[in-house]
Amino acid sequence: MLVAVQVFATSFAPPGKNIGQRIMAANKDGKFVFLVAFNKNDANKDKAVSIARMASAKKRRAVEVIELNTSDKGNSELTLNYGLSEATLPLIIVLDNKGSAKSGFPLAAATPEDLLKSIPSPKFSAIVDAFNNQKSVFIVAYTSSMKNREAATQICKEAMKEMKDQAITVEVNTGDKEETTLLTNFNIDVSTAEPAIYAINKTGVVTGIFNVESTSAQLVMAASKTEAGTCGPGCTKPGSNCAPIKK
Repeated sequence: MLVAVQVFATSFAPPGKNIGQRIMAANKDGKFVFLVAFNKNDANKDKAVSIARMASAKKRRAVEVIELNTSDKGNSELTLNYGLSEATLPLIIVLDNKGSAKSGFPLAAATPEDLLKSIPSPKFSAIVDAFNNQKSVFIVAYTSSMKNREAATQICKEAMKEMKDQAITVEVNTGDKEETTLLTNFNIDVSTAEPAIYAINKTGVVTGIFNVESTSAQLVMAASKTEAGTCGPGCTKPGSNCAPIKK
């Protein structure tokens, strides 16, 4: 597949060795990283670095720009870990504050605006981490005025137990502008009048949409599917015969 209002200073790490340590240090400080990967013969490296720096300068939370020379044998492990051996370079990789790669932009597709939009919220990061760990996800989509939010979350918790913690639950307020990327990526319906539960399998496919009348067993069945398909009673899905979520 494929973020507090306080302003922090943006810092830039100079090129050199111990890139892994620099990434770890940035993460320890709670920073995101724009990792600019390039090779020694890349004439466009400076353009990529410039775009990353323009983006990070506009971000209110701390973002560190770090350069990774894939031609340097000292960086071979990072080059392998981030799958850069055959990648089109230069490439700007967005790392969250745990060091996990969330997205990547080749120079032709990189703009400061897109880099900023790609920085994941903590909730979106948790979802991506779950997929990386081969776990399913239940998203509870709600608004602050909904009374059944806790009931929806409880169904998810029961499903998690049945799946022996091989799933996580993430609650998302559909009115939260910080979660626009999450809402868009999973096609969350922001107009629903009741809490909606989105079951997503470990490959990141939404396999069912449920309401508070659904059972934990139905959620488990949907989250365990290997591919998208029709869902059971109490859920909604385009093209299915399931009961719709009330509007």
